[in-house]
Amino acid sequence: MNGKSGKRISREGEEISEVDDEGFKCQEFSTQGCNSKTFSDGTVWDLIPDLKEKMFQHQKEGFEFIWKTLGGGIAIKDLKSTGSDDIGGCLISHAPGTGKTLLTIAFLRSFLLLFDDYRPMIVAPLILLSTWENEFKKWGIGVPFHILNRNDFSGKENGSVLEIFSKNQSRLGNGRKQNLRRMVKIFSWIRDKSILGISYHLFGKLTAEKQHGREGESIRNLLLEYPGLLVLDEGHIARNKHSKLWQCLKQVKTQRRIMLSGTPFQNNFDQLFSTLYLIRPNFAEGIFERFEDHPSCLDDQADEEYLLHEKNERVLRRSFATFSVGIEPEETSSQLKELRSIIDPFIHVHEGTIHELPGLLDYFVYLYPSPLQRCLLDKLTDRTNFDYDHKVSCICVHPSLLLRRSSQKDNEKDRAIIQEHMLDLSKEQIHDGVKVRFVIELVQLCEAINEKILVFSQFIDPLVIIKRHLISFFGWTDGREVLQLDGSIIDQKQRQSLIHTFNDMSKEVKVLLVSTRVCAEGIDLTGASRVVLLDLVWNPSVRKQAISRAYRIGQQKVVYAYNLIASSTLEEKKYNIQDIKDKFSQLVFSVSAKNCTGSRLVDMMDNYEDKVLIELIKRDQNASLFQRVIELKCGRGQ
Repeated sequence: MNGKSGKRISREGEEISEVDDEGFKCQEFSTQGCNSKTFSDGTVWDLIPDLKEKMFQHQKEGFEFIWKTLGGGIAIKDLKSTGSDDIGGCLISHAPGTGKTLLTIAFLRSFLLLFDDYRPMIVAPLILLSTWENEFKKWGIGVPFHILNRNDFSGKENGSVLEIFSKNQSRLGNGRKQNLRRMVKIFSWIRDKSILGISYHLFGKLTAEKQHGREGESIRNLLLEYPGLLVLDEGHIARNKHSKLWQCLKQVKTQRRIMLSGTPFQNNFDQLFSTLYLIRPNFAEGIFERFEDHPSCLDDQADEEYLLHEKNERVLRRSFATFSVGIEPEETSSQLKELRSIIDPFIHVHEGTIHELPGLLDYFVYLYPSPLQRCLLDKLTDRTNFDYDHKVSCICVHPSLLLRRSSQKDNEKDRAIIQEHMLDLSKEQIHDGVKVRFVIELVQLCEAINEKILVFSQFIDPLVIIKRHLISFFGWTDGREVLQLDGSIIDQKQRQSLIHTFNDMSKEVKVLLVSTRVCAEGIDLTGASRVVLLDLVWNPSVRKQAISRAYRIGQQKVVYAYNLIASSTLEEKKYNIQDIKDKFSQLVFSVSAKNCTGSRLVDMMDNYEDKVLIELIKRDQNASLFQRVIELKCGRGQ
């Protein structure tokens, strides 16, 4: 076949070209063969009676909210046209672990019954695509789910498109063959009623402006132009205005969007603007009208001239920034109330109280650093950068980790400190690391009552040393009693197998060591009833997401969370900053602000409901471990 030819397959208005030497042609592609089914009576609930029975009240309310926001109501005869100008996106801000996936599946099933010529696309963290696939099978979505990240086919691709791939794959290089596989899935998604799934990373890669070859450009255009419904799972991931991912998601044509996020407020109001802008680009126009004459909103004549044509994102962002400066972390803040009045119409909030769950007890545990830890922390050069933050976090787990962190980049003073204490560091004794000591003693007690433990860290080295001490102290075997899940496990099937093994109560596994960066969102680890967070991060939502791997629908036990803080260190400063950010998040997205109470350890011990924690405190006869414990009372499952 020469470079200008190419057999064309046409079916009910579609035209797909074969692969030729110039590329994969995809001209005049349409979905004329797809027609929406006609329903005139009843409500959208009548379309999914089986799922309605399985849903909690907050999920039912969220389902109706999506339909009212995206369709104008729940009565089928009153639903607005899918092309209506006032159709917009919405945010389902239900606490992590409270069933946002089932709620969304219920909507997708009903949506596709009414509008089967609109193509939903789900963008999610890579590890969650398998979760969506399993949930679709569990709840009977009834349509194929094409995962663009996978090289293999599901067997539900369009036959005509798959035939093209089969005929041409042998003569293509690996790069073009991979793109052709993606085209098969995309065209199958467009041609037949189905759902497309893609990870955030791959979406950003495939929709970036510069693509190589005709296939690359075609894939980019199709992903931006064809979705009729966009679902952003853990949508706060794309909050960085400078990221290519955020820029790409902005360009998706459809305004019919559903964002799922239990933690939409991450670090500041600028990131909140970015998050909300992906759902409703015009949400801040009311704020702009209030601040359009403010000097910070129009910084040059070009902006002023541009506003004659369009209130662009840059100007709206500046208006929002000017507005948010005046928001105080108090319930009585007038600008806070104004912000909530602006976003309430397109945000549905559920704070997480599910009475069917046994409950959550969330503790901040302040521990005294060992003499060696305190000595090293006091001597280290105080540098406010990532390297210093990393060193402090590692030392607070166990000082011997400083040996793994040392490098030529260290200044002479820090290298001298390490050399001075080399003998003690190399011994790696349990009592020298206050957080290692806590984990070992906690595991001792939990093993006796058959409770599994999750241990989270944002760094890999602390997980490695914890595992080494667990194996040594208890005589365990790596891969049997103790497992580790981090970014080194790339294969998704291997990850899912490891998660399944941990959640299986018949297995011998006792502890799962988890990378916060890889596994803090979306996955189900309800086999655990104890959660230990070894280190604090500046973003409080990371902590919430990690705890919600265990405290979520399906959990059969009370969940106990231990947030470990080395007293009088940088970690206390982190907690204080976390607390301020968390207060803003609660005020923007919750009915009431967080109510935390804390006091000296000796005054509260009799009030703790955690018998394991009480026993740990009693064992600390010399008061060398515990400084104090704060119980966080947020009303989740209490």
